[in-house]
Amino acid sequence: MAHHYLGQHSEALEDGEHCVKIDPFWAKGYKCKGLALEGMKKPRDAIDTLLNGQKMTVDVDKNASKILDKLIRRLNKETGYLDGDLDMLDRINNEKYCVVCNLFEKDVKDPGKDQSKKFLSCERCEMVHYCSLGHLEENTSTHKEVCRQLLKLWKQSKQIIQVHLLWKDKDDDVIFLMAQQIKGPMGKKIQMMMNGVAGTGDLKKQMDDLKGCGEGDLIPIQGIRNFAPVSTKEQEGLKTWEDWFSLPDNKENWAQMDSVKMMMSRMCPDSDVGDLTKDVKDALTGALTDPMTVFYAMKQAGLLTNAGNKVVRLHVVGAEPHVEIMKIKAFFALLSSIIGPNLRIILIGPLLKSPPVPEANPVITSFGGTYQDFLQAGDYKKPDCIVAFFPGIYDPTYNWLPTVAHTIVKDIPFLVTCTYEEDYEKTKEWLITGSGMKPEIVLDCPNPFASLGICQKPAGSNIIHSRNMFYLLVKGGQLGSVGGLLEVVDDLEKAADDNMVNVIAAMAKMQLASIQEDSMKDLMKLKKIGML
Repeated sequence: MAHHYLGQHSEALEDGEHCVKIDPFWAKGYKCKGLALEGMKKPRDAIDTLLNGQKMTVDVDKNASKILDKLIRRLNKETGYLDGDLDMLDRINNEKYCVVCNLFEKDVKDPGKDQSKKFLSCERCEMVHYCSLGHLEENTSTHKEVCRQLLKLWKQSKQIIQVHLLWKDKDDDVIFLMAQQIKGPMGKKIQMMMNGVAGTGDLKKQMDDLKGCGEGDLIPIQGIRNFAPVSTKEQEGLKTWEDWFSLPDNKENWAQMDSVKMMMSRMCPDSDVGDLTKDVKDALTGALTDPMTVFYAMKQAGLLTNAGNKVVRLHVVGAEPHVEIMKIKAFFALLSSIIGPNLRIILIGPLLKSPPVPEANPVITSFGGTYQDFLQAGDYKKPDCIVAFFPGIYDPTYNWLPTVAHTIVKDIPFLVTCTYEEDYEKTKEWLITGSGMKPEIVLDCPNPFASLGICQKPAGSNIIHSRNMFYLLVKGGQLGSVGGLLEVVDDLEKAADDNMVNVIAAMAKMQLASIQEDSMKDLMKLKKIGML
């Protein structure tokens, strides 16, 4: 962090990125990046980086909370970026509270005397709590909808075997590794046995790759190197994950999982080893939901006709280094195995870096900046689809309005995914009413290729998250209020008047003041270069 203290923030950011690349489970690497971004006057990006650091390091680096939490709190106090009281969020994640009234169990002064405030938990899943029988009964119908899924989570947490998916470097011949972590002394015994029989082949390499990847003892299940090509007939039959699991080249994997489970059950007869096949599917679908979602949505919208004979261009907007960049090798490999090799992908996001020397016709490249910045950069080829994975487009933090306006004017399909029901409802509401535009939503449904793995967020709630749980696909439509803004801009340009004060005044007269000033400026820039 010496560069940071010397005021050399760009160099400090490079140091932090290098640290995270070498060891993505070391909290100080994320702290280095966060401080550098703060120095570059990007406090919100700094918070996002630190929050990602929390997720990556919380179960690995014992000092993660001490290193990252204080910095997140300070930056959030200055920016107000994160909604809610962070101390309250900590309590929610670590203490029992009533899901109906948010009363914490520790705040009940004398539960022995006040029987009306005796805390209860759902007898089935044990993951949602109540301060009284009355509140339990009041919440029954709501909780019933998610209880079965929460029970699944609770059972998985009690298994002695936990399945992990570990991403490899983009230059490695393996895309990612599936591994199992076995709790207790049995894990060490099995790992010693595996080391003894590993020899010098692929198993030995996988065992070496797993060293230092986390606490506990990780044992390889399988390394994924590529995906077999999918025929046109097989492509037509891909409607659910089970269809993909049943492809000839995937079937043999599940027989192998059953054998491993039988072996583990014999070795640990008194423990719950869980359903290894199901746990692997949960982890695998979490890794592959993005490319399968893009394939399925484009296929349903009729955007893949003769795709194997033409270049298919995708723009992934709002991409982040720790998510899309890390997974891009799998994204490209799986998607190209289905729709053909002529795939071109550009990842676009403020936290990314543009290549120092652009390639003539890159298969995969990145752009550091917003989509508005990208459109103004000059090297633009119209994509077949613009994709945003659970962007929360209703959140004003990232200015999505110019991007959506561009997709409407240029008639470019725009795919948006959501991770939970409220996220989906808010996204749809923003598209229909909040944006001031009238986009044509051609697909709107639960996603059959959502991740099968789920999580409860926040802890103790009735809210279930799954990556890409829903998707909406917009194609065309009308600009609505944004069209009014562009007419104002046209009139002012004719009068040789580019004063923003006059634009805002004209907008107010037309009752278009809900469009923020940043959005106005971006829209005006895109209009001038023919992108609207």
